[in-house]
Amino acid sequence: MPSRCFLPIVIATLCCSGCEDINAPVVGRYRATIEVSGHELPFFIDVARENERFVLILPNAGERLRIGDVQVDGRALHARLPSNSTLSVTASRSHLRGTLTIKDKRGASHTLPLEAELGEPHLFYDEALSDNADVEGRWDVMLQTNSGDRTNAVALLDQQYDRIVGTLVLDSGQQHALHGQVHDEELQLASLSWSDARLFKLKLTSRGALEGDAWQLSGVRHSVKATRNSESSLEATQARAAQARSRSST
Repeated sequence: MPSRCFLPIVIATLCCSGCEDINAPVVGRYRATIEVSGHELPFFIDVARENERFVLILPNAGERLRIGDVQVDGRALHARLPSNSTLSVTASRSHLRGTLTIKDKRGASHTLPLEAELGEPHLFYDEALSDNADVEGRWDVMLQTNSGDRTNAVALLDQQYDRIVGTLVLDSGQQHALHGQVHDEELQLASLSWSDARLFKLKLTSRGALEGDAWQLSGVRHSVKATRNSESSLEATQARAAQARSRSST
């Protein structure tokens, strides 16, 4: 009887040894996701160590934001982000799970469930294509809500293979860094700041325009229409923004 039980016991012991709890977050790059109006918004989080202290590096639209205010207690990690936003997660061997709390410009807090997977390289599409639409350049953008309110903007997009980074400049002067991915003729873009989050799902039409939808952290949905303009109205947009700021200060 003892000889019959020995092998299963050894196998069970070996299997459990790979499932032991970790005592600190695993260093590396994670693909994180939150939901904005029911749609997945992805971004990357780098967990690193500097002089025995944990830090976070948040790559976003070509920028790298270092977060040094990070507290780790075993598998629990809490980070204070700009604009009084916070990240609180619990780590396993390959995942982070918890919440991202964003405080918007009106002072309202939005607590969003967050999941992150270690070593997952894709952003929106898990299968990258080598032959994608060319969306690089300047685009005149019109955003319209269901109630008919319109906002004009200019989008500046840089493309490298299927990856997109850029900036959305609203008529009001607000700027939003964009990161995303093009997949054939589909384009998804995300903008995550520490007071707002926006998600764009667009498609290149036969006329060469971009059309689709956008969602904000506040729950507002916009229909989006964008036309490429090599002589973009970025300068005019910036001039209108300066005029708006001047009027608001008088």
